Amino acid sequence: MDNEAVGVGNTDVALISVLKDPHADFDYRPEYQRLAVLTLLRMNQPDEAIRVLKQAIFHMPSYTPFWLDLATAFAAKGDKDSAISALVIAYNWAHKPTRLLQEYENAAQANGAMSALFRDAIIVANANTSALDQLDASVPQSTENPAPSKPEEFPRIDFKSCTKPQWPRTSLRYEETGSVTRSFLVGANGKLAYAKVIKSSGYVELDHAALVGMTNCPFIPGKKDGTPFTARAMMQYVWTIE
Repeated sequence: MDNEAVGVGNTDVALISVLKDPHADFDYRPEYQRLAVLTLLRMNQPDEAIRVLKQAIFHMPSYTPFWLDLATAFAAKGDKDSAISALVIAYNWAHKPTRLLQEYENAAQANGAMSALFRDAIIVANANTSALDQLDASVPQSTENPAPSKPEEFPRIDFKSCTKPQWPRTSLRYEETGSVTRSFLVGANGKLAYAKVIKSSGYVELDHAALVGMTNCPFIPGKKDGTPFTARAMMQYVWTIE
């Protein structure tokens, strides 16, 4: 989503970008909910904006602008901790996190009402990234969709107990297809620690939908000599219309 960083720290810019979006289809795209949220924020109704956002996020947690708007709403209420958390989650979901972090840095230097919050969010996001990189480098990595092997067996999704990811309505309407490859870090308890895109499908909605769908599936942890251990696995999901 090329415009997910537009309007960071400035709801007026975000509102204008939504209204001018030539691709907006309010029956299918999340911009419909966002338009309502941005209007509520302009009307100084953060509580109602938060209510609408929580409902929207429940249905589409991967839409980064929702989390950015939620941060703005929490900041308007003086809830700094929640605002920072929302900014960090927005960064975690971002299709282009490096670009979004640059926008955070610009907003932090602008001496706006949320500048201090952006500075704190940058610190937390960088710390989380560093910790995950260290963890990622410390564990074994399997090949794509590995077959069980002995004495090591890498983690994999239990596809027999897994339902297929749901097609994003916008992607289905515009017949977007492609394959997304993600790297998953799975703990010895079979819980997913994190995931990241290795190869994009070319469409952020498909990438996010594949992640949400696959993380809702049960994982079988990796084992070494029969003992579960933390390891990474590569998974690919192909979106195709038959």
